[in-house]
Amino acid sequence: MRKVLYIFLMAVTFFCAGFYEKYLFMLLFLVECFLFLCGWLVPHYLIRHMKLSIKMDSQRRCGEVIQGKVIVKNEGKLPVPFFHVFLSYQNELLKEKPEVKKRKGFVAAKEEAVMDFQMLPLHCGIFCVTVTQLQVLDYLSLFSKKKKEKKKAVTVVIPEENHTFSFPEKFLGFQVQQEETDDMIPSKEPPMIEGIRNYEYGDSMRDIHWKLSAREDKLYSKIYQEDTVQAVSLYADISHDKELEATDIDIFLEMLDAVQRDLLKKGIRLYLWWYDKNEVSATIVPIRTVEDIAQGFFRLLFDLSADPWKKDEREQRIVQEQMEETTLIRVTMNLECYLQDKLFYSCTKEQWKKEGKTERYYG
Repeated sequence: MRKVLYIFLMAVTFFCAGFYEKYLFMLLFLVECFLFLCGWLVPHYLIRHMKLSIKMDSQRRCGEVIQGKVIVKNEGKLPVPFFHVFLSYQNELLKEKPEVKKRKGFVAAKEEAVMDFQMLPLHCGIFCVTVTQLQVLDYLSLFSKKKKEKKKAVTVVIPEENHTFSFPEKFLGFQVQQEETDDMIPSKEPPMIEGIRNYEYGDSMRDIHWKLSAREDKLYSKIYQEDTVQAVSLYADISHDKELEATDIDIFLEMLDAVQRDLLKKGIRLYLWWYDKNEVSATIVPIRTVEDIAQGFFRLLFDLSADPWKKDEREQRIVQEQMEETTLIRVTMNLECYLQDKLFYSCTKEQWKKEGKTERYYG
């Protein structure tokens, strides 16, 4: 609309110059033509000298505000009075449709502008903010030039700590290894195996789990119980046959988080693991602190975003192998908890939401 009005003004000026035969009108018309040409050229110059970057919190809990900023740097010699940045918001875990928002700004020559933005995630997942397009306008806002961008920042949103989960140690059926002293006779029994992990360079040949490695065509090493600390192999069963809603994933992760925090509180050595279909192997994360829980979720959510997650024979063999050699707790997408192969807790979404912070005690 502005361009049409400007052309109309040029036409009126040209008409007045001919009708009144005034030199000033003709000079004004030439100036208007010059400005019109400059208005077309300036956006091309400005956009070539503009650089974008985006930064965002790497991790947040559900319900916490995500802080981010887009940094626009002008490396040219002219100020940029008007520019638009188009941002695309998406939770990649939920495969939802991206939400696009436009932010306006300006930046001086040889300076940079910082545009802050915030998000309040209502569900767990992988929140991706992408700068999809940059648009620069000339000084009269008559012309614009657009440039496609693919700058991306990702925040992993883990469950909030709004549930507790408690069960007695005797319910798990642990057998604590006796700590040796100098006057004790060394035992001839082999050390107790408490888990498996991916093979690392330098591991002893006798520590390799040959049976599982042969089955999976990938080297695994045994983890031995070295002291009196109890250990659990916690399996996150992320296989499912139906399309999941956002609340299904949230509650599954909340249950998994509550179980881990309760086991850590009891001083139990914990290994969180799940089956990665992309790598066709088990991903194992040692959990020793609350910070380790957050790091485990960080890796789990990226694997959870892959579809479909139907259980296959290779995954079942690994689970069975763990069940034979370790104490295995399995948390499923159906909100069920198994100790070895026995169900010891299950609930519905409604029950989990209703109970909230109510302590769960089973046994």
